[in-house]
Amino acid sequence: MRWERGLLGAGIIALLAGSVSGQTRDIDGRSMAPFQPAGKATVLLFIQTDCPISNSYAPEIQRICKAYESRGVGCSLAYEDVRVEAPAVRKHLKDFSYSAIPATIDSSRALAEAMVDGIDLRQPGRIVELGPGTGAFTAAIVERLGVDTQFLAIDIDPAFVREIQKRWPQVQCVCASAEKLQALVTHRGMGPIDHIVSGLPFVSLPPTMTREILSNVSSVLRPGGTFTTFQYLHGYGLPPAVNFRRSMTAHMTAAPSVRLVLRNLPPALVLTWKKG
Repeated sequence: MRWERGLLGAGIIALLAGSVSGQTRDIDGRSMAPFQPAGKATVLLFIQTDCPISNSYAPEIQRICKAYESRGVGCSLAYEDVRVEAPAVRKHLKDFSYSAIPATIDSSRALAEAMVDGIDLRQPGRIVELGPGTGAFTAAIVERLGVDTQFLAIDIDPAFVREIQKRWPQVQCVCASAEKLQALVTHRGMGPIDHIVSGLPFVSLPPTMTREILSNVSSVLRPGGTFTTFQYLHGYGLPPAVNFRRSMTAHMTAAPSVRLVLRNLPPALVLTWKKG
Protein backbone atom coordinates (compact mmCIF):
# COMPACT_ATOMS: atom_id res chain seq x y z
CA MET A 1 0.00 0.00 0.00
CA ARG A 2 1.23 3.50 -0.82
CA TRP A 3 0.85 4.86 2.73
CA GLU A 4 2.81 1.90 4.10
CA ARG A 5 5.69 2.55 1.70
CA GLY A 6 5.61 6.22 2.67
CA LEU A 7 5.75 5.38 6.37
CA LEU A 8 8.65 2.99 5.85
CA GLY A 9 10.52 5.61 3.85
CA ALA A 10 9.89 8.30 6.45
CA GLY A 11 11.30 6.08 9.17
CA ILE A 12 14.46 5.35 7.23
CA ILE A 13 14.95 9.04 6.40
CA ALA A 14 14.55 9.97 10.06
CA LEU A 15 17.20 7.44 11.05
CA LEU A 16 19.61 8.63 8.37
CA ALA A 17 19.06 12.21 9.44
CA GLY A 18 20.10 11.30 12.98
CA SER A 19 16.87 12.61 14.50
CA VAL A 20 16.81 10.08 17.35
CA SER A 21 19.23 9.12 20.09
CA GLY A 22 18.29 5.43 20.24
CA GLN A 23 19.67 5.02 23.78
CA THR A 24 19.87 1.40 24.91
CA ARG A 25 22.17 -0.92 26.85
CA ASP A 26 24.33 -3.83 25.81
CA ILE A 27 24.06 -7.29 27.38
CA ASP A 28 26.46 -6.25 30.15
CA GLY A 29 24.46 -3.15 31.06
CA ARG A 30 26.71 -0.58 29.42
CA SER A 31 24.98 2.40 27.79
CA MET A 32 24.84 2.43 23.98
CA ALA A 33 23.79 5.23 21.62
CA PRO A 34 24.22 3.76 18.12
CA PHE A 35 22.54 6.73 16.44
CA GLN A 36 25.07 9.08 18.05
CA PRO A 37 28.33 7.45 16.94
CA ALA A 38 31.62 8.36 18.58
CA GLY A 39 33.30 8.18 15.18
CA LYS A 40 32.05 8.70 11.65
CA ALA A 41 29.25 6.16 11.85
CA THR A 42 27.89 3.09 13.60
CA VAL A 43 26.74 0.06 11.59
CA LEU A 44 23.86 -1.87 13.16
CA LEU A 45 23.84 -5.55 12.25
CA PHE A 46 20.50 -7.24 12.92
CA ILE A 47 20.98 -10.93 13.70
CA GLN A 48 19.34 -13.82 15.52
CA THR A 49 20.93 -16.69 17.42
CA ASP A 50 19.20 -19.32 15.28
CA CYS A 51 19.36 -17.62 11.88
CA PRO A 52 21.47 -19.76 9.51
CA ILE A 53 22.00 -16.85 7.12
CA SER A 54 23.39 -14.36 9.64
CA ASN A 55 25.38 -17.14 11.32
CA SER A 56 27.00 -18.08 8.02
CA TYR A 57 28.10 -14.46 7.59
CA ALA A 58 29.66 -14.21 11.07
CA PRO A 59 33.29 -14.41 9.82
CA GLU A 60 32.60 -11.84 7.10
CA ILE A 61 30.82 -9.51 9.55
CA GLN A 62 33.85 -9.61 11.85
CA ARG A 63 36.26 -9.05 8.97
CA ILE A 64 34.37 -5.98 7.75
CA CYS A 65 33.97 -4.52 11.23
CA LYS A 66 37.69 -4.90 11.91
CA ALA A 67 38.63 -3.42 8.53
CA TYR A 68 36.53 -0.30 9.04
CA GLU A 69 37.36 0.25 12.70
CA SER A 70 40.50 2.21 11.79
CA ARG A 71 38.33 4.46 9.60
CA GLY A 72 36.15 5.55 12.49
CA VAL A 73 33.25 3.21 11.78
CA GLY A 74 31.93 1.16 14.69
CA CYS A 75 29.73 -1.94 14.65
CA SER A 76 26.98 -3.14 16.98
CA LEU A 77 25.03 -6.39 16.95
CA ALA A 78 21.28 -6.05 17.52
CA TYR A 79 19.56 -9.32 18.40
CA GLU A 80 16.08 -8.99 16.91
CA ASP A 81 14.30 -11.57 19.02
CA VAL A 82 13.25 -9.83 22.23
CA ARG A 83 12.63 -13.25 23.77
CA VAL A 84 16.30 -14.23 23.84
CA GLU A 85 18.19 -13.59 27.09
CA ALA A 86 21.73 -12.41 27.80
CA PRO A 87 23.20 -15.88 28.58
CA ALA A 88 22.05 -17.19 25.20
CA VAL A 89 23.53 -14.14 23.48
CA ARG A 90 26.86 -14.60 25.25
CA LYS A 91 26.91 -18.25 24.17
CA HIS A 92 26.14 -17.23 20.59
CA LEU A 93 28.92 -14.63 20.62
CA LYS A 94 31.35 -17.26 21.89
CA ASP A 95 30.19 -19.98 19.49
CA PHE A 96 30.71 -17.72 16.48
CA SER A 97 33.88 -16.07 17.80
CA TYR A 98 32.49 -12.55 17.97
CA SER A 99 34.77 -10.28 19.98
CA ALA A 100 34.91 -6.55 20.72
CA ILE A 101 31.52 -5.95 19.06
CA PRO A 102 28.80 -4.60 21.40
CA ALA A 103 25.56 -6.59 21.42
CA THR A 104 22.08 -5.61 22.59
CA ILE A 105 18.72 -7.36 22.95
CA ASP A 106 16.98 -4.35 24.35
CA SER A 107 13.23 -3.91 23.85
CA SER A 108 13.01 -0.30 24.94
CA ARG A 109 10.63 1.37 27.32
CA ALA A 110 9.47 3.50 24.41
CA LEU A 111 8.20 0.42 22.57
CA ALA A 112 6.50 -0.95 25.70
CA GLU A 113 4.77 2.39 26.27
CA ALA A 114 3.61 2.51 22.65
CA MET A 115 2.22 -1.04 22.88
CA VAL A 116 -0.16 -0.06 25.69
CA ASP A 117 -0.80 3.54 24.69
CA GLY A 118 -4.53 4.23 24.49
CA ILE A 119 -5.52 1.13 26.47
CA ASP A 120 -7.56 2.12 29.52
CA LEU A 121 -7.12 -0.58 32.15
CA ARG A 122 -8.34 1.44 35.12
CA GLN A 123 -11.92 0.39 34.43
CA PRO A 124 -13.03 -3.24 34.96
CA GLY A 125 -11.98 -5.27 31.94
CA ARG A 126 -10.02 -8.19 30.53
CA ILE A 127 -6.62 -8.12 28.85
CA VAL A 128 -4.42 -10.92 27.47
CA GLU A 129 -0.72 -10.83 26.64
CA LEU A 130 0.66 -13.38 24.19
CA GLY A 131 4.34 -14.22 24.56
CA PRO A 132 5.34 -12.01 27.52
CA GLY A 133 8.87 -13.41 27.44
CA THR A 134 11.02 -11.56 29.98
CA GLY A 135 8.21 -9.10 30.79
CA ALA A 136 9.12 -5.98 28.80
CA PHE A 137 5.47 -5.30 27.94
CA THR A 138 4.06 -7.02 31.04
CA ALA A 139 5.56 -4.34 33.27
CA ALA A 140 3.88 -1.55 31.30
CA ILE A 141 0.53 -3.38 31.49
CA VAL A 142 0.77 -4.06 35.23
CA GLU A 143 1.45 -0.36 35.90
CA ARG A 144 -1.94 0.45 34.36
CA LEU A 145 -4.03 -2.33 35.85
CA GLY A 146 -7.12 -1.37 37.80
CA VAL A 147 -8.16 -3.45 40.80
CA ASP A 148 -10.97 -5.12 38.83
CA THR A 149 -9.05 -5.76 35.60
CA GLN A 150 -8.26 -9.39 34.78
CA PHE A 151 -4.89 -10.03 33.17
CA LEU A 152 -3.96 -13.34 31.53
CA ALA A 153 -0.44 -13.89 30.13
CA ILE A 154 0.37 -16.91 27.95
CA ASP A 155 3.88 -18.14 27.16
CA ILE A 156 5.14 -21.47 25.87
CA ASP A 157 8.46 -21.24 27.75
CA PRO A 158 8.20 -22.48 31.37
CA ALA A 159 11.23 -20.42 32.46
CA PHE A 160 9.56 -17.20 31.31
CA VAL A 161 6.30 -18.23 32.97
CA ARG A 162 8.03 -18.81 36.30
CA GLU A 163 9.73 -15.43 36.10
CA ILE A 164 6.46 -13.60 35.34
CA GLN A 165 4.71 -15.42 38.20
CA LYS A 166 7.53 -14.49 40.56
CA ARG A 167 7.65 -10.81 39.61
CA TRP A 168 3.91 -10.22 39.31
CA PRO A 169 1.86 -12.70 41.39
CA GLN A 170 -1.33 -10.83 40.50
CA VAL A 171 -0.94 -11.83 36.83
CA GLN A 172 -2.48 -15.12 35.70
CA CYS A 173 0.48 -16.47 33.71
CA VAL A 174 0.13 -19.92 32.18
CA CYS A 175 2.51 -22.14 30.22
CA ALA A 176 0.73 -22.94 26.97
CA SER A 177 0.69 -22.21 23.27
CA ALA A 178 -1.19 -19.12 22.08
CA GLU A 179 -2.99 -21.55 19.76
CA LYS A 180 -5.01 -22.54 22.87
CA LEU A 181 -6.11 -18.97 23.59
CA GLN A 182 -9.84 -19.56 23.20
CA ALA A 183 -9.82 -22.65 25.42
CA LEU A 184 -7.75 -20.86 28.09
CA VAL A 185 -10.08 -17.87 28.12
CA THR A 186 -13.21 -20.05 28.23
CA HIS A 187 -11.81 -22.18 31.05
CA ARG A 188 -11.30 -19.06 33.18
CA GLY A 189 -14.63 -17.47 32.27
CA MET A 190 -12.81 -14.39 31.00
CA GLY A 191 -14.49 -13.87 27.65
CA PRO A 192 -15.01 -11.72 25.77
CA ILE A 193 -11.60 -10.03 25.90
CA ASP A 194 -11.19 -6.27 25.65
CA HIS A 195 -7.54 -6.07 24.63
CA ILE A 196 -4.81 -8.44 23.43
CA VAL A 197 -1.14 -7.40 23.37
CA SER A 198 1.34 -9.67 21.59
CA GLY A 199 5.11 -9.89 21.51
CA LEU A 200 5.08 -13.08 19.45
CA PRO A 201 7.42 -13.16 16.40
CA PHE A 202 4.63 -13.92 13.94
CA VAL A 203 6.80 -13.53 10.82
CA SER A 204 9.01 -16.43 11.94
CA LEU A 205 6.26 -18.74 13.21
CA PRO A 206 4.97 -21.60 11.03
CA PRO A 207 2.09 -20.29 8.88
CA THR A 208 -0.32 -22.91 10.26
CA MET A 209 0.44 -21.78 13.81
CA THR A 210 -0.02 -18.12 12.94
CA ARG A 211 -3.38 -18.82 11.28
CA GLU A 212 -4.58 -20.72 14.35
CA ILE A 213 -3.50 -17.97 16.72
CA LEU A 214 -5.15 -15.23 14.66
CA SER A 215 -8.36 -17.25 14.46
CA ASN A 216 -8.34 -17.57 18.26
CA VAL A 217 -7.64 -13.85 18.67
CA SER A 218 -10.61 -12.82 16.53
CA SER A 219 -12.84 -15.35 18.31
CA VAL A 220 -12.19 -14.15 21.86
CA LEU A 221 -12.16 -10.39 21.26
CA ARG A 222 -15.35 -8.44 21.82
CA PRO A 223 -16.61 -6.12 19.06
CA GLY A 224 -14.52 -2.98 19.39
CA GLY A 225 -11.79 -4.90 21.22
CA THR A 226 -8.19 -4.32 20.17
CA PHE A 227 -5.22 -6.44 19.13
CA THR A 228 -1.77 -4.83 19.29
CA THR A 229 1.56 -6.18 18.07
CA PHE A 230 4.71 -4.78 16.50
CA GLN A 231 6.99 -5.30 13.53
CA TYR A 232 10.55 -4.09 13.10
CA LEU A 233 11.03 -1.24 10.65
CA HIS A 234 13.67 -3.00 8.57
CA GLY A 235 11.39 -6.02 8.00
CA TYR A 236 8.09 -4.19 7.61
CA GLY A 237 8.01 -4.40 3.82
CA LEU A 238 9.10 -8.04 3.56
CA PRO A 239 6.52 -10.62 2.36
CA PRO A 240 6.04 -12.44 5.72
CA ALA A 241 5.29 -9.15 7.49
CA VAL A 242 2.97 -7.97 4.72
CA ASN A 243 1.14 -11.31 4.66
CA PHE A 244 0.63 -11.21 8.41
CA ARG A 245 -0.92 -7.73 8.27
CA ARG A 246 -3.25 -8.75 5.45
CA SER A 247 -4.36 -11.84 7.35
CA MET A 248 -4.99 -9.94 10.58
CA THR A 249 -6.90 -7.23 8.72
CA ALA A 250 -9.12 -9.88 7.14
CA HIS A 251 -9.87 -11.35 10.57
CA MET A 252 -10.60 -7.97 12.16
CA THR A 253 -12.42 -6.52 9.09
CA ALA A 254 -10.51 -3.25 9.51
CA ALA A 255 -7.03 -1.93 8.79
CA PRO A 256 -4.68 -1.24 11.71
CA SER A 257 -3.52 2.05 13.10
CA VAL A 258 0.27 2.30 12.84
CA ARG A 259 2.70 4.09 15.12
CA LEU A 260 6.40 4.46 14.37
CA VAL A 261 8.69 4.03 17.39
CA LEU A 262 12.14 5.26 16.43
CA ARG A 263 13.45 5.22 20.00
CA ASN A 264 13.60 1.44 20.02
CA LEU A 265 16.48 -0.69 18.87
CA PRO A 266 15.73 -1.83 16.26
CA PRO A 267 13.14 0.87 15.37
CA ALA A 268 9.67 -0.63 15.29
CA LEU A 269 6.11 -0.08 14.12
CA VAL A 270 3.27 -0.71 16.55
CA LEU A 271 0.11 -1.97 14.87
CA THR A 272 -3.31 -1.92 16.52
CA TRP A 273 -6.44 -3.48 15.04
CA LYS A 274 -9.93 -2.79 16.37
CA LYS A 275 -12.41 -5.60 15.83
CA GLY A 276 -15.29 -4.61 13.58
